Amino acid sequence: MNDFLQHYAPILAALAAASERLVESIKKLFPVLSAQLNPPKTEEEKDKDQRREGFVSLLSIICSILTAWLAWGGGVLPGLPGLHGLGTHGVATVCFYGLLVAGGSRLWNPIVEWLKAIKDAKTK
Repeated sequence: MNDFLQHYAPILAALAAASERLVESIKKLFPVLSAQLNPPKTEEEKDKDQRREGFVSLLSIICSILTAWLAWGGGVLPGLPGLHGLGTHGVATVCFYGLLVAGGSRLWNPIVEWLKAIKDAKTK
């Protein structure tokens, strides 16, 4: 597992950044998606803002799966033989990596820092 993280954490972090950029580009095309109410004052505004946040989260997951699909098709990501044949090719692999990428920088930056700390500890 540690070898997997050391090898693929930087790749997945880069894919997460690419996915976040795609989401931001789409949000710029549709300004209603980036129009956050600071702070929402009424219950109606709170509901509207929660719906917007939910849609942006769904958009993020879709963009992450698309980014993972493009990377997997380009040979950057391996199959997952642990998924009983489904992981070597197909939807299961793309969805698995897409959901990992959907975690974004909130997930991958601490993991990359943790791996750097392990590497530094080994060199001392």
